[in-house]
Amino acid sequence: MALDASEKHVLDGVNSSFLMAHTRRIGSYDRVSGGMGEREATDYVISALKADGIPMLVHEFCAFLSHPGEARVTIFREDGADGRNVPAKARAFSGSTPVGGVTGEIVLVQGGTDMFYDYDTWRVLDQMDLRGKIVVTEGGGRLNMITAQKRGAVAYVHVWPTALPGERIPEGVVNPVWGTPEPGNTGAIPEIPVVAVAKQSEHLFRPGDRVTVESKVTTGWMPVRIPVAHIAAGGVEDPEREFVLVHGHIDSWHLGGTDNATGNSACMEIARVLHQNRHMLSRDVRVAWWPGHSAGRYAGSTWYADNHHTDLSGRCAGHINIDSPGMRDASDLSQVVCASEAARFAAEVVQDVTGPHPSRVAPNRSSDQSFWGAGVPSFFLTVSRVPGGAWWWHTEDDTVATADEQNLVRDTKIYLLGAYRLATCPMLPYEFSASASELSRVIDGLGPRAGGFDLAPARKALDRFQRAAVGVEGRLRGAGEVPPVVLKALNRLLLEASRAVVRVTYTEGSEFHHDPAVPMRLLPGLADVARLASLDPAGGEAHMLVSRLVRRRNRVVAYLTGAAVALENVLGILDSEGEGL
Repeated sequence: MALDASEKHVLDGVNSSFLMAHTRRIGSYDRVSGGMGEREATDYVISALKADGIPMLVHEFCAFLSHPGEARVTIFREDGADGRNVPAKARAFSGSTPVGGVTGEIVLVQGGTDMFYDYDTWRVLDQMDLRGKIVVTEGGGRLNMITAQKRGAVAYVHVWPTALPGERIPEGVVNPVWGTPEPGNTGAIPEIPVVAVAKQSEHLFRPGDRVTVESKVTTGWMPVRIPVAHIAAGGVEDPEREFVLVHGHIDSWHLGGTDNATGNSACMEIARVLHQNRHMLSRDVRVAWWPGHSAGRYAGSTWYADNHHTDLSGRCAGHINIDSPGMRDASDLSQVVCASEAARFAAEVVQDVTGPHPSRVAPNRSSDQSFWGAGVPSFFLTVSRVPGGAWWWHTEDDTVATADEQNLVRDTKIYLLGAYRLATCPMLPYEFSASASELSRVIDGLGPRAGGFDLAPARKALDRFQRAAVGVEGRLRGAGEVPPVVLKALNRLLLEASRAVVRVTYTEGSEFHHDPAVPMRLLPGLADVARLASLDPAGGEAHMLVSRLVRRRNRVVAYLTGAAVALENVLGILDSEGEGL
């Protein structure tokens, strides 16, 4: 679809000078969460938005944060050769060593090289006797470290999977607990030291050699703030009106020029432009800057999701996550990260700003995706990429010099157009037939590996949902103007369906809690079906797994049936309105 006059007007309001001035200012602070730099950057955002007359709420709470300090790795050869020091970085939320460090024999473990999709390394570690050993692996999945600890390892060395210039080592976090821990789940946080080394150091580690790991990590409770801009459609507050959530994290590792000072400035400019054009909006817009993204495992967005759950679940049309836009050399816009029901909408937004039509990539369990329990669909994350990767990510080299003004304007316009369209479209732009097709592929893939487990109830519920989704989209295609009172009812039902679809697609636990920050497959409640074929069907483990899968299958059936019923009610309303639509 082409840009209409109002959209052109809104996009023309983006000011590149403002964007770069905000980026330079925010990128001048070392914004480790809970530190003075983050506080000063937050003060700057609040001051600038208030100067533009934008209504703000500032929330404050205590977050559980972790700051890695110095680390050292020393290898001692089996033949008694002198020790060799290897540059290393401690990982946030890992354990500190006593003076002199901990020493153990090296165990090399082949692992998944992408920490966001490392599903299986922990299973390998769980079969090993690691008592007194130090694991060295490229496997960076969060379950790996706690599994190695359970099996007796005294330390964990994560080899960064790609060679970066100058043997740089990105910062990182090993805590799998999403947001603030609850009583009883702090045990999921590793107590052993976890450090990272550069890919170029990998060849130095040999089986049989011994290694000493020394590290210092400071972890505790620290006050942080969340500034949230509230832009009321038409300039008039309405506590029942739907809203769009735009957000990005304000904390960083080091100066964080493009992770995420550029994202912070994009959020500021989007807030400014939409506030100026609030008379054109039909939904409210909230713009938030999260603390505790890295040093707190998404503590800020999680706190907001917990403390505004009713609002988010009941009224949020979608969330737009702005992370690392405007990087230099970011010429790849071939993919857009979003929920399947938002794929066409998001791809058209990118296409209308840049020309190319991107393909859709499913969001993974990372980067402030804290709103799936509330059932809020993701409309964006990163929209542009550096071919081959941004080597400066999470390192001291991520300064304002990594930003590009032209790319930042382009990316900001993509996010802005997405937020504007979502805040002005009469009917919510969900296409649930795409969601149904995605879930169908997942269930089809599980079938041959189900070990006899009956997936038929889930398939039956999915088929019902798919028929309803196709019916709604066919009925709406080419429909005329919908009366406001009917439109409100339809949107309420579409929101209800989206809640069920998001929860069943991306979560496996309670909607009021948060799944751990570990790699998760789509339809995670049924993912363990694939394990059944490898178990003795008469054994206790198989019986227990089947029991869990039955309960999770019930959950899948309930959510898919709920989504189907909501869409069937949409069809009922459309049929009752007759041919006038």
